[in-house]
Amino acid sequence: MEKGSILSVQRWSPLLNDALIMAGCAHGCEFHVALNEEESDCIQNIWLEYSESSVNNILSDNQAVWLKLLTQHKTMLWKGGVPRVFTRELLGLQCFGYEAKFHPLQLSFYPKSSKVSNREKINFSEYIIHLRNSGMSLPDEEKIMMQISIFLFGESNKNLLNYYFRQNQSLQSA
Repeated sequence: MEKGSILSVQRWSPLLNDALIMAGCAHGCEFHVALNEEESDCIQNIWLEYSESSVNNILSDNQAVWLKLLTQHKTMLWKGGVPRVFTRELLGLQCFGYEAKFHPLQLSFYPKSSKVSNREKINFSEYIIHLRNSGMSLPDEEKIMMQISIFLFGESNKNLLNYYFRQNQSLQSA
C-alpha cells in the first residue's frame, strides 16, 4: 500500500470504496483527508502566505485556506473531465449526515448525531440517488461542485468552488 492509503491500490474498486464509506458512516466513524506530499506542502505554503482577502469576510480562516488548496489543486476533486473518488466520498459523507471540520492543516468529517444514529438510513439506494441528484451520472461538473460547496462551505456559499475554479482557469489561460 502507498503512504496514506487505506485500501490496497491493486485491489481497489469504486464499489469497494463506496462500501468503506458506507460502513464507516453506519458506525459513526470520523474521516480525515489524507494529502499527498505536494498538497501538504501547498497547504503549508498557503498558511505561510496567508493574508486578508475577500473570502475571509465569508469563511473562517481555516475554510478559506482549504478553499484555496482545493482551487489550486482542482485535481483533488476533478481530473480529465471526470470526478475523482474524493468527490464521490464527499458526496457520500454529505448524504449520510456528516459535517466538515476545518483545522489549519487537516480537514475532518464527523457525524451529525441526529441522522447518523439512524443506521437504516445508510443504504446503497439512498447513496446512489444522492450521487445521481448531485450530477455524478452525467457527470455535471458545475452541479457536483455546487453540492460540494454546500457541504463544505454552507448553502449561502454554494457557488464558491465553481467561481474560484473559473477564476483560476482564467488566470491560467491569460
